[in-house]
Amino acid sequence: MTTEAPRTGQIARGAAGPSLARRMYRHSPLRWLHNIWWDHRGLRETDVMMCSYPRSGSTWLRFLLFSLTTDEQGSFRSVGKVMPYVGLHARAEAALPDGGRLIKTHEPFNRRYHRAIHLVRDPRDVALSYWTFMQRLGKIEVTPEDDEAASFDAFIDALIAGRIDAFSTWDAHLRSYLRAAELRQADILRVSYEEMRADTPSALMTIGSFLGLNVTRDLAESAAHRGSLENMRRAEDDAVATDETPFATTGRRTGIRAIQSGQVGGWRSRLTDAQREKFRVFSAEMERVGYSVD
Repeated sequence: MTTEAPRTGQIARGAAGPSLARRMYRHSPLRWLHNIWWDHRGLRETDVMMCSYPRSGSTWLRFLLFSLTTDEQGSFRSVGKVMPYVGLHARAEAALPDGGRLIKTHEPFNRRYHRAIHLVRDPRDVALSYWTFMQRLGKIEVTPEDDEAASFDAFIDALIAGRIDAFSTWDAHLRSYLRAAELRQADILRVSYEEMRADTPSALMTIGSFLGLNVTRDLAESAAHRGSLENMRRAEDDAVATDETPFATTGRRTGIRAIQSGQVGGWRSRLTDAQREKFRVFSAEMERVGYSVD
């Protein structure tokens, strides 16, 4: 956030969440039919879902696993083709030895998921990343007349209340996967973003074992290098310069990067004391996965 923004109290467009009509659609049978029932057709028992709340590092995870399974440098186009979002998986090729596909989703746990990598991230860092990403998409537009600090505060309120997206609140999303693991409704490996940042090769070896891959330290280190945030930024620059996909065109229009710093604990210097207190509503679930609310 900039410190020069006027203190008018005027909230930027989209900062407090989408329109009422959009929110009503999210709770309607139409979304269930399209985004849940229709998009989840054709999943197989051998498929492995890459599950996370938005802005938890799932794009980075896909780049890493693309490098690990193909021994190639990934681009946004190639990674999206091999490891697509759920709903776009019909033509995805097998990525695993048993014929399973790797499929990305931000949805809460679904009974059609048989195996899953569940990626979690501190919700306070999620908030920082999501704020910037929504501006990249053009869904939040901060103008010189807006009060940026007040807009960011309104965004945090909306995120905590689950109004920013259609994937429920951060804590409810987390609980859905914790409960599925406890009840053994699926074979779920939980990995934290912070663990991946601290020692990416070791995290890849753990994930590789879960996927049935024989991943040596050398292979994991090579994949970690090819899938590094630095190489992802280069891939983003190439996509924005050459592609006509929505991902590239929105980047050209807003000039905001999708691949950010990847910082761990950035919330400590960005959130006010009052904003930190707001995340106490997530304290029970945060502590279950190792995040201290204090």
